[in-house]
Amino acid sequence: MNKLFNLWYLLQIYVIIFVVKEQRTIEAYYLKSLYGQQEYEKIINNVEVAINNGQELSNWDYFYYALSLNRFGKTADAIEIFKKLKLNSFINTCVDECIINWIASEYFSIANAEKYKQDERIEQFEFIFSNYKYSEIPEKSRSCFKYMLLKVCKQLNVLPTNTDSRKVIEIITSVNFDDFSEEERVFKDEDKDRVYFSEKEALYSNIIKAYWNLKEYNLCSQYCQSALTIFDGRLHHKNNIWFRQKQLICDIRLKIERNEEYSEDLKTLKSICSKSKHFSSYKHLGDVYELIDIDMALSAYSEAYLYGYDIRELHLKLGILKEIAMICENKNNFFIAKQCYALMIKLRKENNWDIKRELQSKADLYSITDDMRIRYNEIINFCVNNLSKQKYLIGQVIQNNKIVCSDYKGKIIFFSNKDILNYKFFNPKYINGSIVAFKFADFKTGKAKNIYIGARL
Repeated sequence: MNKLFNLWYLLQIYVIIFVVKEQRTIEAYYLKSLYGQQEYEKIINNVEVAINNGQELSNWDYFYYALSLNRFGKTADAIEIFKKLKLNSFINTCVDECIINWIASEYFSIANAEKYKQDERIEQFEFIFSNYKYSEIPEKSRSCFKYMLLKVCKQLNVLPTNTDSRKVIEIITSVNFDDFSEEERVFKDEDKDRVYFSEKEALYSNIIKAYWNLKEYNLCSQYCQSALTIFDGRLHHKNNIWFRQKQLICDIRLKIERNEEYSEDLKTLKSICSKSKHFSSYKHLGDVYELIDIDMALSAYSEAYLYGYDIRELHLKLGILKEIAMICENKNNFFIAKQCYALMIKLRKENNWDIKRELQSKADLYSITDDMRIRYNEIINFCVNNLSKQKYLIGQVIQNNKIVCSDYKGKIIFFSNKDILNYKFFNPKYINGSIVAFKFADFKTGKAKNIYIGARL
């Protein structure tokens, strides 16, 4: 009889526990249902009433409460609740997965690209990064975490401060490189396959940029060499050129500091610059030459300025103008220096960028005003005259809308519509199958002249 009573007693306890668990499950699903219906205010009210009444709440209750707070812009409060949910239990492993996966889908999805600012995305990732070690990221959330990591590092590397670069390094060095795939990624774009670099290549690209920005040339060179060795011809988006170029520049700078021979590295670097056909390569070449030969630095900067560029790279173009202006000041060519500074100010204002104190002091020094007439053609002619005579010959190939122009002294210049603001080209004529002639018209005077374009036809 006693055994039956004890069995009945235990059965009652089991039923009570089951009912309580079932009620909590129903409560969790209830809040989940409200969240799916976007009843965020109702969730907040229900939970806060329960808290005020001293009612015990589950982790799932707090989870949906935190999500709802975040929807109402109370991100700081939501993050504090998320922190309290981080326990070493199965249910909270699920909560961890939900937190990470939700932040990834909410803040980093293409569908919400216009919904949040970049600073908001970085803040959300910072919460995850500061509260979870990489080894603690649940397996089901690892791919989401890696996706967010690469997105955040890429954003931090856009016009980075030293703090941004250090944060990129801190993030990337905290993970295991071997967990990132070496397989290239393929995406559909209007029924066409677009190939992008792998997760691991993106990881290398970001940490190389960070060390490059901090001028930590030794580590930058090491990571460049690692990437070139690991991928061995499988790099994308010209990274085979960019990584090798950065490695050479780092090595040359280090050898100059150590007073070691660098002529072969410099020769290779010049060859790579000509292959890249990008103005930033010549900008970096100019930076190297500034350490050893100011005239060759001016020649490299001049070529960099005369190349066409993408509007997203305007900040780099402004940097080239600044370098040309400073060299001109050292050579007492204050007229060209003034034109360069005036153009920098004009372009910054057109893009609603701040005028930095150093640039404003130049504006005051040279009496630069908003209505000043900038002599673009004088800047261009100055750059043409400073191109290296030995390096530039008639016969270059026309590519990517950049036109190779010859003056009558045998020098050449790369033109594009973005570089030449007051001129246009029309009516090409072919001469002897090797030289192309264009009409050259000044918009202001209307006068036309013939100029000659060197090209293989």
